[in-house]
Amino acid sequence: MIGINQKIIDKVIGEYTSNFGMRPEVVLRSPGRINLIGEHTDYNNGFVLPSAVSLGIYFAIGPNSEKAHNWHSVDKNESIYLSSENVGSKQDNWSDFIHGSWLALTERNPDLPFFNVVFSGDLPMSAGMSSSSALTCGVVFGLNELFNLKLDKLEIASTAHRVEREFIGLRGGIMDQYASVLSESNQLLLLDCNDLSHTSIPFEEHVHLFLINTNVHRELTESGYNNRSDECALAVQQIKAHMHINSLRDITKEELLRLESIMDVLPFKRAKYVIDENQRVHDTVDALTRSDWHRLGQILYAGHEGLRTEYEVSIAELDFLVEYTRTEGWIFGARMMGGGFGGCTINVSKHKPSEAFIIRLTKDYHRRFGINPTFIPVSLTGGTRLIDRII
Repeated sequence: MIGINQKIIDKVIGEYTSNFGMRPEVVLRSPGRINLIGEHTDYNNGFVLPSAVSLGIYFAIGPNSEKAHNWHSVDKNESIYLSSENVGSKQDNWSDFIHGSWLALTERNPDLPFFNVVFSGDLPMSAGMSSSSALTCGVVFGLNELFNLKLDKLEIASTAHRVEREFIGLRGGIMDQYASVLSESNQLLLLDCNDLSHTSIPFEEHVHLFLINTNVHRELTESGYNNRSDECALAVQQIKAHMHINSLRDITKEELLRLESIMDVLPFKRAKYVIDENQRVHDTVDALTRSDWHRLGQILYAGHEGLRTEYEVSIAELDFLVEYTRTEGWIFGARMMGGGFGGCTINVSKHKPSEAFIIRLTKDYHRRFGINPTFIPVSLTGGTRLIDRII
């Protein structure tokens, strides 16, 4: 299968068999995602343009007959044993995403059995590629398969979204989970986060996508991410005093500008960014349809500038990497990707980065920040899927 890492599959099956004395019943892959454009618009009921990618998390899952959970992260070399007495208690680590997934499913299935899971991946953590959603979606998908819960893909994505909002406490939108579960190979998803309608947008295979990881670690729940959600909510509240809206997607830029003098500075800046970013999503779709790569690049750079100056979620390392590409004729455009405060830039280019370019950028980046960036090639290989069912 394209995008499948057989070495990791063998590893999780082997670890599961070694740990539990039997083979797993379900093996699956849950991918990370990129988002070409449409950042911080999802929790504002706006538009996004994501897709699942070739890097992900692999799971080996089976039932536990001992009335307890037993979960093992191969990459962290950590195990969590959760007895029935400890169900519902957060551990403040990676196990909360797994725990929350099981708890969410018990709401409709109160007799849901306990389970074992072993997982590993090639998806970098804290890189803005939604590794947490890949973990959550993978567990929900896997338990749906293991226990025949008969959830459709949208229900799986919605359940995973609730886990992150209600159990983890991250007030993001549904883009990450939707992209992780429902993406198709070589397609971007034009997703309306208001009604969850979506359209597949083909992405030309001869055009390359690669990420550059700043390797600056951040935790979204500890960063300004939730603050941005609060500021957008405040903007909606202030706008509602003068016109009826439900979210920032309901107001035009012209209407917002007329309210600038009566709004607080920060909510106005956040609202202006969101409205402009929604338009950039539609402009990007038009550029892709026309294969207008020069225009696409301009849109990406404009999106980064908005994230830097109006939404204020970029950092010096991200700005450096974006600016570095502007004089490279083979790169169409770049911007920061993800929640911000670290993570990656996304780059659209005519060809793969050369070894000479990688060496030069790495040297200049290290001289400036004292750390090395990581180059991550990605392809669009489709959403969460079952690899094997072992009976």
